[in-house]
Amino acid sequence: MAMPMTLALLLPVTLALLLASGARAARTRTVVAGGNGASYLYGKLQRVAALPGATLDDPVALARDAKPLERVLWGQFGMATVSYSVPPDRVEAAGDLGGALWFVDALPAEAPFAAPAFAPPALPNPFAKPRKKPAPPPAAPAAAHGGMPAAELADLAAAARRSGAARCYVFAADAADCDDAFRGGPPRTVFAPAVGVAAASTPGWEAVRTQDDLGDLTAALGLSLDAGFGAGGAVAREDLAEVVLQSALRAPRGGGDVTIYYAPGGALVERANENYFGKDGVVSSMDWDAAFAGLAPPAEADA
Repeated sequence: MAMPMTLALLLPVTLALLLASGARAARTRTVVAGGNGASYLYGKLQRVAALPGATLDDPVALARDAKPLERVLWGQFGMATVSYSVPPDRVEAAGDLGGALWFVDALPAEAPFAAPAFAPPALPNPFAKPRKKPAPPPAAPAAAHGGMPAAELADLAAAARRSGAARCYVFAADAADCDDAFRGGPPRTVFAPAVGVAAASTPGWEAVRTQDDLGDLTAALGLSLDAGFGAGGAVAREDLAEVVLQSALRAPRGGGDVTIYYAPGGALVERANENYFGKDGVVSSMDWDAAFAGLAPPAEADA
């Protein structure tokens, strides 16, 4: 019996959709929380997830207010928008996160960048009624080393534990900030500054769109298990986000806890960038295999 023409035409489309659905189901889910570093990582994860053969899924943002993240994505990632966000106390709304990778920016919060030079000045209103002097803002909750409040970091670690996270990648001002919060798991890879190093966002930075998962950097970073390596200095927080993402893509995810210290250093590797229309200038990153050599998490028995 001959197959109806309509059914014959639909079969290849249906098969392609099923294969695409299966490929997406096999991806590792990702969760992102924290400050500017997390926003940069969210944008970079979105782009990596859109590549053919991607192994990481679109990220879930943990945020009570997604507007700051929206502003970063729109202004610095080519008018991108938040794919999915849930409040930090409603992680279960994101569905099954078993085996997910969590990314937490626990570095000190950064002040918003100054308004553009063309912004008109605020003029006094002679008809306005006098206002009462505003009350002083409430004191910020206690935070270790000026980073994310310890209680907030502990809550995120607990949520990751409950959801069955495979590993957490944490930007921390000091590795010790994570000891209490992550007691009992999940395994963590902490990125902390070497002695004399600070991380700050670059005003005006915009992400480069690439058609591969090798990333883009403004400057190279040196990585070590020794907190005293390097000569101090500053690194860009957007570059740090790239390093953390590349660690999740390329370094082993099993094993125990590891702290990786970063400092300015190393060499950039340039490659021809491509977009959908062909060659599009040059983009810089690092030799990631060399960068992460010797930095794998220890076996559980050695952790």
